[in-house]
Amino acid sequence: MPPKKTTKKVGSAKPPVTVEARSEMPKMAAASKDTVESSILNRLSQQFNLLAILIVALFLFQGYTFYRVKNIETKGVTGGTGQAQESPLSDKKLKEYAKDLKLDKKKFEACLDNGERADAVTADSTYGTELGVQG
Repeated sequence: MPPKKTTKKVGSAKPPVTVEARSEMPKMAAASKDTVESSILNRLSQQFNLLAILIVALFLFQGYTFYRVKNIETKGVTGGTGQAQESPLSDKKLKEYAKDLKLDKKKFEACLDNGERADAVTADSTYGTELGVQG
């Protein structure tokens, strides 16, 4: 068999190939007004949430410190018990001091009951208070 002759046609039956340049990134469409407003509102709502959380935390801290200071003030003034203390110059306390100092109990109690030195003690106490002495 003789070889077949092939003839080329001038016009090809295949459609022409078109090459398009495509990038990996999708084309950015112009942002619409709604999208911009939505992103702004989203950011504002996130900032508001953060601000609200900070305000709540500050109020809790303020309440905590208020009660701590209130407790410290009441305990500091009365010696930590929250109750009023007996005066260190009461008859009972003075008699205990006299006993600790080993003073003559009968003479001390007679002087305390008669009030022989009451004026001198009151004057010294007033002077000490003016100088800032407590107790």
